[in-house]
Amino acid sequence: MSTSFVLDWVKSATAKFVYADGMREALSLALAANLRVLFSGPGGHGKSEFFVDAFGAIKGEVPFVQQFGQATTPEKLFGGLDLRAFNDPQDPSMRFRVDHSFLCKPVVIFEEVLDAPFSALTSLKDPLTAGELRNGHQRELMTTRILVAATNHSPQEFAELGVDVAALIERFPVQLTVEWPSYDAENFQAMFDTVDAAVGSELQYVTLQDIEELRERTAEVVFSKNMLKLLSIVLSELHDDKVAMSPRTAIYARQLVRAAAAINCRDNVISSDIQVLTYLPGCNGLRGRITQMIKDHMPNLRPDTSEVAIPVVMTPEEVVKDAEIQLETFRKAHKQLRTKQDLDAKAVELAGYLSRLRVVRCEGKVRDELLELIEKLTAVHADFRQKAKSMNGGW
Repeated sequence: MSTSFVLDWVKSATAKFVYADGMREALSLALAANLRVLFSGPGGHGKSEFFVDAFGAIKGEVPFVQQFGQATTPEKLFGGLDLRAFNDPQDPSMRFRVDHSFLCKPVVIFEEVLDAPFSALTSLKDPLTAGELRNGHQRELMTTRILVAATNHSPQEFAELGVDVAALIERFPVQLTVEWPSYDAENFQAMFDTVDAAVGSELQYVTLQDIEELRERTAEVVFSKNMLKLLSIVLSELHDDKVAMSPRTAIYARQLVRAAAAINCRDNVISSDIQVLTYLPGCNGLRGRITQMIKDHMPNLRPDTSEVAIPVVMTPEEVVKDAEIQLETFRKAHKQLRTKQDLDAKAVELAGYLSRLRVVRCEGKVRDELLELIEKLTAVHADFRQKAKSMNGGW
């Protein structure tokens, strides 16, 4: 299970960071899943700088950095007090100048977020949950599209200080402790070499629209019955291992697994995607354990009879011939099916077939033929989705 879950542009933008594969995966998954991410760990490891460099690859965007500390108050977080409204002799009210706050910034970094007093931290819980500031008669929508945070404190230890703080930390469902495996001479030499090699390296750029489109693809990723069952088993066993696994966290987990598939250009989940649960709160360091759970339970799952199988005894040439037959079969089904449920089911079946086609190894002319068929099948899959989307329950 060596699948990477890193977006190419995140990798290129953070090339100077050593021992940062986990940071790249966590941020990539959070961006694709539309979830917030929290990096924690000892100071000096470049957590905030990593975010700044990554977001430097988003065209036209400069991240809004909200610094936290003991002097942080709810008023400061929400743009300051509107003194004109406060001093209005006819109708005095306490309103915030939201247009000066993070709430209306597209890309936001919370710096040293857990350094703030509890009153400031707990004031964030409702806006991050509701997606808007609800201050009595003042209601302001939160238009932030990317929000990340960094801290030198342990989120798990902080969560033990109170229910409200624990609830806030849960609003950052992708978490990673950032530290090196060791601090010997070889590690520091590796850092120097990596920094030097990154000088002048070419960046890949994206737009916020590109990220939104990735999120849309993530939302369309489907689970087969077996993969959803496997995810449920792993979540249950993690809970049995004393990992806090609330229903809300389970919903985040499913979205994170969908993101793993989307990053790898798949529209269906495979078993190796589930290992990204290591980025859930309390699961850092459990990747090996999660991978073993997957291996242990996969043989016990009943074969999904809806899947179109590719016999392992097929030669590449036979796979191509079979793909030609399947292409015509799926095209015919697209014309004949008349209900959204049937179209969605057939789309899932085709997605599974495509995922197995993409790992077939072949060369030369056979490879070219297979790639052309995969492209045609992918177009048919898009037709299934579009036709199903245009319906409202059926014809």
